[in-house]
Amino acid sequence: MNLRRKRYEFGRPSRSSVVVSLSLFGFALASACEQSPEPAAEPMMAADPPAPPSPLTNPPHDPAARESAARADLKAARSLVATGDVEGAQAKLEAMKLELGDTQTYRRRGRRLAAELAVVGQQAPALTVDKWFRQAEVDLSASSPTVVVFFEQWCPHCRNEIPKLDELYAKHKAAGLQLVALTKMTKGSTVAQVQSLIEDVSYPVAKEDGALSRAFAVSGIPAAAVVKDGKIVWRGHPAALDDASVAGWLASSCPAGRPNRSDSGPRARVDPTHAITVPTRGRIVVNGPSTRLNRVHSVATDQSWPARFVISSSAGPWPRRRAWLERCPRSSGLADRESGIASRSERH
Repeated sequence: MNLRRKRYEFGRPSRSSVVVSLSLFGFALASACEQSPEPAAEPMMAADPPAPPSPLTNPPHDPAARESAARADLKAARSLVATGDVEGAQAKLEAMKLELGDTQTYRRRGRRLAAELAVVGQQAPALTVDKWFRQAEVDLSASSPTVVVFFEQWCPHCRNEIPKLDELYAKHKAAGLQLVALTKMTKGSTVAQVQSLIEDVSYPVAKEDGALSRAFAVSGIPAAAVVKDGKIVWRGHPAALDDASVAGWLASSCPAGRPNRSDSGPRARVDPTHAITVPTRGRIVVNGPSTRLNRVHSVATDQSWPARFVISSSAGPWPRRRAWLERCPRSSGLADRESGIASRSERH
């Protein structure tokens, strides 16, 4: 009985052998299916070629084309700076960094311009110097604008700009413009060389240790900045400074509004021909007691002094006319940029 059971067990296939056999059969069947020829396909119309992938937002360019695009973006950013749109210029440079940040134009010039614009709106540092070549009181916290220039005597571009800045300073000094030039005296510069360069300029010049250069993000010379009310309001090349921009900063130095007699300067003379003579630049204040009118006349920045202006009124001559010159606090800047005289009247 036991012998028969052993023979039966020996002759019955095991479960594992059955699984292996089924696997081999499935593999053979699949191979046969792959080798069998497919039936001929029905004739069809020719299909359209696959659409090309959509172009990238910023397709890659060859190096020359990328440099050309970077130069165009840099020029556009500088144009925005020239018009006073600092935020627009910063946005342009940020886009340039993302798209063309690997170009030499951005690495050498775009990055530097972005650093210069980053200081606009920042608090100006205290004016600390090592040595004065030509000393004068300079107040960076004043409401009148202060031009801060960085130069070196060995720099040919600096030697070209220093005399031009003196012309700008002489023209707007009476209106409240301040200007100071700073040098670190690098590359073995001597005191005699610096004094020779500034011999004919009238604005203050001093030596600094480099802290001011870092605070104003100066990485190339000549460089310039404009400070008003203790804050940096402009940063760029001194060649970009002109009469129009300076007049604009001066115009905002004196707040518009009804004049305050306590801030009045020297009185202007009124003669029988209904004219007043103004001794210096400022705002003419005319008062007529009978009509209770108060008129403010802002004088043009290019007017020569003393100046004489005729005051007229549709009601005829103002009896017992009085006039005086109003000065703005800490400066004699103007509240109006228009040429000639701008007038305004108010009841009180």
